[in-house]
Amino acid sequence: MLDDVAKLLELLEKGRFRYCVIGGIAVLAYGGRASTLDLDFFILADDLDALVATLKKRGCTVKMAGEDQAKTRFGSVPVDILKADPWVGIPAVKRARKRKFLG
Repeated sequence: MLDDVAKLLELLEKGRFRYCVIGGIAVLAYGGRASTLDLDFFILADDLDALVATLKKRGCTVKMAGEDQAKTRFGSVPVDILKADPWVGIPAVKRARKRKFLG
């Protein structure tokens, strides 16, 4: 699972998508304890459509859950992509810092 998380994060970086990881994986990256089976992240609205297209090109099935959320699987990892809202998400993406995770 963690290899697939690393591959997805690499894809996000290479695509220059503006995002931040949230949820259990973010807790783990900061040294906390979390039990999680998926990867959750905020992405800026302008990048959502491009990311969905990129994932589909890689063979991922992407299901939209309304206008603001996409669900997919990247390898063995269930992924929830949340369009960053103006109140919490956008400020979180803008203040996000890169963390070394999984080497």
